[in-house]
Amino acid sequence: MADLSTLFQGLAGIAETKQRNRLAEEQLKREREAQVQQQILGGRKEGLVPLVNPETKQPELDEFGLIKMQKTPEALESEKLEKRQKKSLIEKSEIEAEKARKSQTGMGKLEAMPQASRQRVDLSAEGLQSLNDMEAALGAGYGTFSAVGDSPYTEAERRFTEAIGRLQSQGAISKNEEARFMKMAPSVLSSEEVKRQKLTTMAEYFRRKMATAGVPEKDMRELGLIRESKIGAKPEGLLQKYGVIKPAAPKEVVPAKTLSDTDQQALQWAKQNPKDPRASAIMQRLGQ
Repeated sequence: MADLSTLFQGLAGIAETKQRNRLAEEQLKREREAQVQQQILGGRKEGLVPLVNPETKQPELDEFGLIKMQKTPEALESEKLEKRQKKSLIEKSEIEAEKARKSQTGMGKLEAMPQASRQRVDLSAEGLQSLNDMEAALGAGYGTFSAVGDSPYTEAERRFTEAIGRLQSQGAISKNEEARFMKMAPSVLSSEEVKRQKLTTMAEYFRRKMATAGVPEKDMRELGLIRESKIGAKPEGLLQKYGVIKPAAPKEVVPAKTLSDTDQQALQWAKQNPKDPRASAIMQRLGQ
């Protein structure tokens, strides 16, 4: 009887163990299913779906027993769209930054100007350039008047007159206006000091015009709209060039005569006694 009792107890224990194991497995399965559902639901929020094995039609698991997830086509397209939008924003920001940088340059300031303001700046630059050319022409030996044809000075003077005339009258200028503006430039009767002073005064006028518009002379030079004047030395006159008149021959330089001690004493006496008739003869003999 004792053996049967022990046997029954053993069988009951085995059955109880199996029951506990079965219940544990079911609990584990439920937890596993809950975890899978939670993973799937969480993945959906992020645009993810289970990666299904095409043969078994079951979700694939990773090394930790979790379902492998993949992005849905919609999520992939949304991600691409987001990247394009971010790229577009970056490019737009870079373009705006470049515009802001360019707006501070001379060319940017000119491009942003209204047409009337741009015209005033261009005329001021042309006026300043013409004054630079006039000054360079004076330095090269050209006068303010040319009897035959144009000279570098008179050509630059015409550009100066046109620039300041259009700048002040806002359009084409009349003959009377041209004559009035011509008086602002140096004339043939002006001294060298007055010529330079007039050129300097008018140059400052044009510089103020450009600075007021927000584009100083420095910016215009960097853009090449004002350049250094390159005018060579004045060539020979036309009448000399074609042989109508000949240039004056240079004076012959006579080397100084070396006087002896006796001659030097005689010369000194003659200078000290200019009223003596002999002094004149001594000076003539010594070539003085």
